[in-house]
Amino acid sequence: MSSTVTINVVGLSCDTTITKGFRNDQENPVEVVVNWFHSRANVYSLVAQIGDKIIEGKSVESSKANDTYDDAVASSRTALLGALENDPLLKERLSFSLGNVPPHCVCSVKLSYVEELVVGAGCLVKIETPLTALTFSGGLKNTTGETTVSLNLAMPRAIIGVNSTNEEFIKSKEGLVGETLGMEFISSKADGSFSASVLLTPSVPVMLTAVRLPSTPSPEDTNAVVCELSYSKHLAIKDSSVSTMDTDVDIIFIVDQSGSMSGKKITQASNAVALMLASLPIGCQFNVVGFGSDFGSVFETSRAYGDETLALAREYTLQMGATRGGTRLLPPIQFVFNTCKESMRQRPLKLFVLTDGQVDDTVSLLQFVVQQTHNTPACVFSFGIGNDVSRNLVSGLASASGGKAVFITDKDEIEGPVLSQLAAALGSTTRNLGIEWGSPMDKVIPAAMPSVLTEEMTATQHTISRSESTISATITYTGLQTPLQINATALSPMFSSLLGRIAAAREIKALTDLDNETPQEDIKRKVIELATKHNFVSRYTSLVAVERSSTASVDGSMTSVVIAVPVVASQIVVPTSTSSSSSQASRKHHCHKHKALRTAPDSSSSIPASAVRKGNFVVMNGHIVQVTETSTSKTGKHGHAKMHITAIDPSTGKKYETIETTSSNIDQGDIQTQEYDLLDADSSSDLITLLESDGNTREIILKGALLEKARRIVQAGGTAQVRVARSISIPDLETVLSITSTDTPDDVLSQPTPQPQPQVQSQPQPQPQVQVQPIPVPQTQPQVHSSSATSSRMSPLNKLCFLQKAQGYWELNSTLTDILEAALSDATSCGDTIITQITAHFAPSVSQQTKHNLWATALAIAALELLHKDQETQWKLIKAKAVQFLQANISSPTALEQFITNATTFLTTHSPRCRH
Repeated sequence: MSSTVTINVVGLSCDTTITKGFRNDQENPVEVVVNWFHSRANVYSLVAQIGDKIIEGKSVESSKANDTYDDAVASSRTALLGALENDPLLKERLSFSLGNVPPHCVCSVKLSYVEELVVGAGCLVKIETPLTALTFSGGLKNTTGETTVSLNLAMPRAIIGVNSTNEEFIKSKEGLVGETLGMEFISSKADGSFSASVLLTPSVPVMLTAVRLPSTPSPEDTNAVVCELSYSKHLAIKDSSVSTMDTDVDIIFIVDQSGSMSGKKITQASNAVALMLASLPIGCQFNVVGFGSDFGSVFETSRAYGDETLALAREYTLQMGATRGGTRLLPPIQFVFNTCKESMRQRPLKLFVLTDGQVDDTVSLLQFVVQQTHNTPACVFSFGIGNDVSRNLVSGLASASGGKAVFITDKDEIEGPVLSQLAAALGSTTRNLGIEWGSPMDKVIPAAMPSVLTEEMTATQHTISRSESTISATITYTGLQTPLQINATALSPMFSSLLGRIAAAREIKALTDLDNETPQEDIKRKVIELATKHNFVSRYTSLVAVERSSTASVDGSMTSVVIAVPVVASQIVVPTSTSSSSSQASRKHHCHKHKALRTAPDSSSSIPASAVRKGNFVVMNGHIVQVTETSTSKTGKHGHAKMHITAIDPSTGKKYETIETTSSNIDQGDIQTQEYDLLDADSSSDLITLLESDGNTREIILKGALLEKARRIVQAGGTAQVRVARSISIPDLETVLSITSTDTPDDVLSQPTPQPQPQVQSQPQPQPQVQVQPIPVPQTQPQVHSSSATSSRMSPLNKLCFLQKAQGYWELNSTLTDILEAALSDATSCGDTIITQITAHFAPSVSQQTKHNLWATALAIAALELLHKDQETQWKLIKAKAVQFLQANISSPTALEQFITNATTFLTTHSPRCRH
């Protein structure tokens, strides 16, 4: 038996059906609970086959569905439940439960959902199916040996090609006719996550699809025409001659200055902000915010980008230190959205968050970001700094807001990723998007398109008409018009109801979003009515089914097996399966898991949550921690009590918390302890070197007070034994428990050491009136280019970029010529000669000082080309600003080109560095 996946796509609407099989190898009945997350999925069908019996979920109000399921399970009947559950990190996760699966019974589960796809760069549409990665474990055996994916496409424009992005999926069958394609992929694995990319022909930035429905769940919708109109800049042919940089935008940098950012992390963050500040365009608004236990900002509100504001921000960037104690990111995020609330109506808001990810308010933070960025031109670009970053947080910020996440390890160069993110953030914005339909529509969902769209966004509107066969529409955007006309198509049955379901799902979502703003009983009633009509899982409805035959009762005491499906790449980054077939890279990634997404560990390395006791070592959030407190809550709606577990990481003092059902498995990680001799403690990094019993050495990351203790022992010439806890089942997961020295003087060890960061329990923060503590800044414009910190903390490329003024020019001074390794007198003399030669091409108002600045700018551009060609992606925005400055002051393109050529010639003859 194989896992089967059927994917049907019409326009940007996608319908996916997945079938997975398993066998209960236990001697008792089990309840299988599968948690998964797909931010765009709308589940409309859930079917289970238990032996030769089939049960199919029906959408009813959630409270009734829960009661029906609980009653059936309590009476030893097999039952099925599909629901949305609140999850702190993922907002709402999808979950399905199959209760009272008989011992040694072979079963299968078939789940169907619809979703809206988005268009990526290069007219590329990506399809992802996270449930194909589902692996049954914990006493359950997979009965599927391979995965077969059937992909069927009906597009309103020509398909250039389709490729699977997973190497294990091999294309086995393909047929392509114009805009319709059918193909098949096969993988020998039963748990491979499938994704595919569909490349379309670029033309205008709009796609219009119209489908006549032969039948729908409701008779009054029969023969209705459903239209889907989608707008995305990625659908259009790119014109490389037109600048796509958006200057009317708010750019806010939020930088972690907590104690955990000490050392190389804060240096990396400082360099990242300095480079982005130098690359911002004239016309934008910006601000820099630093946070820890408290927070402050360079400006009380975002300010226009210019020389004075840039100098102030640069000065603060040079003074950054890991001096703000703990890590509370929610208050500064609230401050930014509060101060930019009005401006977001006119221009996009881009937040750049740089952190090591160890914050204490993750739940409230992500919920707040989701709320603030929904249906607004605001998104978060997040950077995870250092090797110990929390990937769930960093990826969660980007995923919740439609932004992007980048992880920068201690060994990585940061400039390339940083500039790629900034370039994406400054992509051109579409404004005043509107649609005028040629004839009245019975339904238009949503009623209006977003007024402001960034380059990454895809806007889609669905309509339903019962009178028209020929559909026409005119879409307007940023002063342009695109008229469209299409005949309604009668597609094959596998496509026929897809757009109808998508339209219903959009209507449910619109009502749910409205209910978020103002909860109302009549909105809830409309959601329930629509969801039950189309058999959807929603906030207020669930799918439920019960096996009711006379022989349906199952004997024995039921146990629960909780399984989590890894999140797809475009969502939050989480571990893949921990099965023996996983790759080494995947198993290393396992250390970043979150409790809500954890695959049930093997019984040999896990215990029920109810068995966890104070003092136990367990694995939480990818860290070995020691339990300090446990408490049990009352039984919930599904008959499961909750266990609240609090633990501490012994090496950092950081507190971790989780809430699980008492029957859930808690990973113990097969933790073993071992002692090593301390050899060295690096004074410039978070690494200590240990001596193993066989004479080999190894390094381990250490932080906080224990790291300071290790350094003092080494500096004093003492010896020490380091006790380390390691996980046998999770490679590379380890932590230092203690460091003991018998020959180091007490006065050395008793000196005050930095304490672990205070960890404040996450509390929902009120949005209004956040108190801002402005960061102290110089009252006069600082001469930051002469700062010694610039020389010690910036790469040669960054030093050069750092000198550029906000308007895009460099000044001709010794600081610039020292970087270029040329004499200031030679540069000035040669510049005066070149300036005299092209005097006729300067604008009449150009002063002699400006002419020298033009020459300095040409020298800087030439140096970028000569010295840093292999790093061009890092300085493209810097050069673009410089060229604009030159073009504004030199009227002749030929003279401008010769001006830069002369600068290149000067450097190659007068600078030893450029000559070679």
